This record gives sequence, structure tokens and C-alpha cells, in this order.
Amino acid sequence: SPVQFRGADLLQSVVDILAETGLAPGLLELEVTEGAVMENSAATIAVLQALRRHGVRIALDDFGTGFASLTHLLSFPVDVIKIDKSFIHSLHQGNADELVRGLISLAHVLKLEVTAEGVEEPHQHDALLSMQCDRGQGYLYARPGPATDLDSLPPPDKRTNLTAVGTNA
Repeated sequence: SPVQFRGADLLQSVVDILAETGLAPGLLELEVTEGAVMENSAATIAVLQALRRHGVRIALDDFGTGFASLTHLLSFPVDVIKIDKSFIHSLHQGNADELVRGLISLAHVLKLEVTAEGVEEPHQHDALLSMQCDRGQGYLYARPGPATDLDSLPPPDKRTNLTAVGTNA
């Protein structure tokens, strides 16, 4: 959150937690909103860059609905963009498919991964798969729940390259 970025201890807290838990930094993906980055962009970008140097992955959440222009994709230190669910819910309506396909293509050209938020219907999954989206997140895959429920989730579908990522568990 913007409040966490204003504090001086976010980077050290993350580093300490990684050390305490033994979690490999590349397995941790922190989500930031465009608004959080824009609020104090120079300081926030410095923290994000430091987190990435430690191996932590950064995802830009709700992409396409916030304040950032496309030029910010070049300056924000991110690994993943998360396409907002409003675009995914609009698939097969008007030009939404072309817009989502374009966002995915743009991200891939910039060597960014793409997560589609709000995947709730099989047709959305199928469309995103055909567009070469990297990951999907939404009720189609799982409902939010405690981490203890993760073991009971079905394994990923090996026939596709669209990986489901957990919701806010």
C-alpha cells in the first residue's frame, strides 16, 4: 500500500521475512497498484528496484484502470502486469478481445508476464489461453480461502500453459 512505501522499513521487513521463513525470493510476488507507485514515485521506484535486486518479483495490479501511462511501463521496475477484471469480464464484447490481446502482446514484448484477473467463466479461460496469457486468477480456479485449503485444490491443467494463480488466500 502507499502507506507501506512511505515507511522506511518495507524493504528490510521483506528481507527479514524471507530470511525467517526460508522462502526463495523468486517465489514471492508483491502486488502494487499504479496509484501506490504514482503517489511517491521516486521513493517507491527505489524500493521496488531494491526488492527486485533481492530477487522478489513485482506485479503491477489492476493494470489499465489507474493513473499510469504506457511510458510508466518502461520506468516502473515490474515483472508482471495484472490485467484488471473489468477487461476480462468484457471479453467477446465490442473490441475487448483486441484490447486484451494487445495488452498481452505489449507486455510480452517488454519481457513482462501477464496475469488476467477475474477469470470466472470457461470461455474467458479459453480466450486468454488463445491470446497466450501467462496466468489467470479468479473464481473459475478457486475461491478466496485460508492457506490451509491450498492442498485440496486440483492440480493445474497440464494441457494448457495458462496457469491459475490463487486468489487472495
